[in-house]
Amino acid sequence: PPARPAPGSRQQPRGGEGRAEPATGATPARDTRVPSRFDYERFRRSLRHPVRGGRPGEDPETRARRMKIKEMMKFAWDNYKQYALGKNELRPLTKNGHIGNMFGGLRGATVIDALDTLYIMELEEEFQEAKKWVEKSFDLNVNGEASLFEVNIRYIGGLLATYYLTGEEVFKNKALELGEKLLPAFNTPTGIPRGFLFSPFSGMSWSWGWASAGSSILAEFGTLHLEFLHLSELSGNPVFAEKASTSHRVLSKVEKPQGLYPNFLSPVTGSWVQHHVSIGGLGDSFYEYLIKSWLMSDKKDLEAKKMYDDALEAIEKHLVKKSAGGLTYIAEWRGGILDHKMGHLACFSGGMIALGAEHAGEERRQHHMDLAAEITNTCHESYARSDTKLGPEAFRFDAGSEAMATRLSERYYILRPEVVESYMYLWRLTHNPKYRQWGWEVVKALEKHCRVEAGFSGIRDVYTTTPTHDNMQQSFFLAETLKYLYLLFCEDDVLSLDDWVFNTEAHPLPVNHTNFKAAVQQ
Repeated sequence: PPARPAPGSRQQPRGGEGRAEPATGATPARDTRVPSRFDYERFRRSLRHPVRGGRPGEDPETRARRMKIKEMMKFAWDNYKQYALGKNELRPLTKNGHIGNMFGGLRGATVIDALDTLYIMELEEEFQEAKKWVEKSFDLNVNGEASLFEVNIRYIGGLLATYYLTGEEVFKNKALELGEKLLPAFNTPTGIPRGFLFSPFSGMSWSWGWASAGSSILAEFGTLHLEFLHLSELSGNPVFAEKASTSHRVLSKVEKPQGLYPNFLSPVTGSWVQHHVSIGGLGDSFYEYLIKSWLMSDKKDLEAKKMYDDALEAIEKHLVKKSAGGLTYIAEWRGGILDHKMGHLACFSGGMIALGAEHAGEERRQHHMDLAAEITNTCHESYARSDTKLGPEAFRFDAGSEAMATRLSERYYILRPEVVESYMYLWRLTHNPKYRQWGWEVVKALEKHCRVEAGFSGIRDVYTTTPTHDNMQQSFFLAETLKYLYLLFCEDDVLSLDDWVFNTEAHPLPVNHTNFKAAVQQ
């Protein structure tokens, strides 16, 4: 597979090219270590369901399957702890750690990504090990090149979620301190952040060298809203929410071709740089955060809801297609010409559309639920049609091939979560047992093809039953893939969708109900 992938815009190479530019008008740093205005106990009482659920009488098979997934998480964590603790990821074949170049010198990505999963699965000892690392070894005074998007969704998201689940102040304090370090990225003429912080301390930021003409990427600047609103709620500092809201203001004004949002925008001029539209990498989590911003606001952020509704209407009109074999898919759009392929990353969209359908008008609701189920079925077919029963990085609908990778460069699977994410949402919203069955097929395939002596590894070709491993246990495997599989076999009150919205790294953040607001205003 290409260089280090990532969940929102996870297909891009993480290059070191790009030109650093001094930040202008930098927001002065503010000491966030002030007595919190947040009443944690009041917040916990305001939740409609216990965080880990009530576990009423469930059938033994469902419990056994959930326990199997818990064992997989323990295995993944134990091997990371043994061979790579403090590094960003485990290399399970060589039994060592991997650091990578996305996190600006930050370490322990797997620790931060795993915390809330360990907590939800009641892996108490392992959770304490992870917490101890954060307390004793998680150093924020580092230099290096950092992806705003990756640091936000993995580190800020993971720390915020773990604070809300546990009330442990160390997680909140680290999240707020790290949030401050991300602010220079927003110092652009439009307020649309650049994708890359040259160093958390230099006041410099720049865009990915390969991004079109120094532009910012839709899925990156559009995937900050959930986390930054919570940074403002917890710190009392409105600057985070103001920075994150800028993108919605800019995007609502800019002209959109056919109502679609291209993937590249200039942070200098606020205009599109080219007309490539994708619901997969480069675009994906922008759309996800529109509907989730509305849900997290307790359905008060009407601007985000309208942007989501309008975008989905344009996607349906121009990108949703049905193959000759009857499979519904979302194509990519390049200046008006369709590319009939769908990336694994785009498979989150079944879950997103189902989540949005729950809150649509009666007429649209069933239509969107049907669309969500059809897209999720297509993504299931991409798994079912492979020899390993795991899906490729991208699959196509051309030259007589359907839901299969036709290029060697797209045949790999790197422990990605998007397909099981949609299974989890579709299960919760329909309780159709096929989604649990499909999820269990993934568990069996992971065990058979990705489990190695010292952890889990991605594979280079899903179309061979003797695949070569890529020697990488991605941090998102612990944050997302195993969490969504576990929740698929939980009762609905475990991390209930009434109380929580998942960020794009599957870190749960609370819905801002009236009672949540009361906790903030203490």
